[in-house]
Amino acid sequence: MNRQSIRLDGFDYTTQGAYFITICSHQREHLFGTILEGQMQPNDLGTILLEEWNNIGKRPNVVLDGFVTMPNHVHGILWITAPAEGTETITSPVVGAQRAAPLREQRFIHSQRELMVSKHVNAAGALQAGSLGAIVRGFKSAVTKQARISLNNPNLQVWQRNYFERVIRNERELNAVREYIALNPQNWSVDLEATSDFALHDCVFSSLEAAA
Repeated sequence: MNRQSIRLDGFDYTTQGAYFITICSHQREHLFGTILEGQMQPNDLGTILLEEWNNIGKRPNVVLDGFVTMPNHVHGILWITAPAEGTETITSPVVGAQRAAPLREQRFIHSQRELMVSKHVNAAGALQAGSLGAIVRGFKSAVTKQARISLNNPNLQVWQRNYFERVIRNERELNAVREYIALNPQNWSVDLEATSDFALHDCVFSSLEAAA
């Protein structure tokens, strides 16, 4: 059975830049902890998740930015970099992250909000090494493996099959996403009303587009 992809058609997901990702828990169950007085209280699985997210930053082509664990999903910003001779390095004023190139306005044939067929695989049909898809897949697999061992539950299902991403195209979007991530635990009641996984991811950009 063919499944529809939610990646941008024709976009190279090894491209340097910032990406906003959202990954939901299996069947959106509250697996990672609870919200208490506007603060996330991670449980053991939530702690494992945070440790594995930090491990992503050990990759040579990845720099981590904002991140939050919620009871049934996570939001994060990561930068894909490609350090090379002559590459300019810029320091993020918010998190001190080093990134290999400034954000640039990018134009796409299709809307970010459309569902499209993915073309970010290699000629053999596998995810490209160092691509966003490969990074996210590795993160999800690491969390599941460690959780099954640590929690002594070999059949534990942690994640939904897919994930959602947005290519962050300018500083306005970057700052909006950072703020959205930081305030997400305080806005948990809004997340509870979300009718889909995509709604959990897209509302920050819906707000930006409405204000444009």
